Amino acid sequence: MLLTYVQLFLIVILCLISSFSDYNKKKIYNKNLIVFLVLSSITYLVLFKYVQLNNLYFYLINLLISTIVSYLFYYHKIWAAGDAKLFILVIYMIPYSAYEVSNKMLFPALYILMSIFSVAFLCIIVESIYLLIIKSKKITFKKYLKGDLFTYFILYIEGLLIINLINTIYFNYFYDFYINNNILLYLMNIVFIFFVYKISEKRLIRNVIIFLSLIGNLLFLLNNMFVFGSFDYKNLVIIFLVILFREICNLYNYKEIPVQDLKEGMILSYSTIISFYGSNIKNLPHSTTEDTDSRINADQVDSIKRWSKSKKGRKSVIIVRHVPFAPFIFIGCLVYFLAKII
Repeated sequence: MLLTYVQLFLIVILCLISSFSDYNKKKIYNKNLIVFLVLSSITYLVLFKYVQLNNLYFYLINLLISTIVSYLFYYHKIWAAGDAKLFILVIYMIPYSAYEVSNKMLFPALYILMSIFSVAFLCIIVESIYLLIIKSKKITFKKYLKGDLFTYFILYIEGLLIINLINTIYFNYFYDFYINNNILLYLMNIVFIFFVYKISEKRLIRNVIIFLSLIGNLLFLLNNMFVFGSFDYKNLVIIFLVILFREICNLYNYKEIPVQDLKEGMILSYSTIISFYGSNIKNLPHSTTEDTDSRINADQVDSIKRWSKSKKGRKSVIIVRHVPFAPFIFIGCLVYFLAKII
């Protein structure tokens, strides 16, 4: 228990420092992560007698899955690179025995992840109420929807076919894993659906994916390997929530501001970058990945302000909102471990 308490203490200090820098500087500094990586490693060495070596295999599997999930969340822009690294480090610092779960659960860090995103969603709901009531700003999704109802119906069918095919494969060939890691499968389904939706934004690719997944489901059906035990009705809700979450991201990831309020370090949206095309003003940014790698510098800010006064310029631009995720990681971890104590 001593090892767990010391590591949790270090996690609290790390998350406090990271939350402060993320909120104020919009960065989670690598130097801070490295310092606490070293401190945590030294703690493991000094208190090595408290390390349960029989759990080492499960600890490494949990850490590996956490790393993969963190990268995928970064890839899909669910959180930033700094948030991904912070989460991986936090999982590294937590001894496996602190989870108090069965060894059949390969990814106990999933419960912490669920706690983190529960806190994040709660904050989004509170902010929505604040904007709606206090700021009297009407929140409408219609402005942010990218397609009609038929498009969303096709996306839903695509997601349903993909998830059912994956679950049927697991049910027939990896039955023990399917039974003992049901929650992990839900997460894998969600991440995979995000990936499929990302690569199938073009209609041709989407149609190919739907066709192949439909053929796969039919093959299992014809070979009598498709059983209703592999069909989880919860996935009907999961697909809907994934599509809804993508639209919520469209709502909360962007903010329109006057050009005069533009500052160094901000990140411009794709739509704003496109509006610069054809301008003769020098030093305007012409590409963006909509992440921290695309922060604008002071010279670009000056150029954009000159552009706004030109004939083709605009008085406002759309920026990618910075959502400090480190506080969510901090509070989510606290909620998880406090719930275990209580």
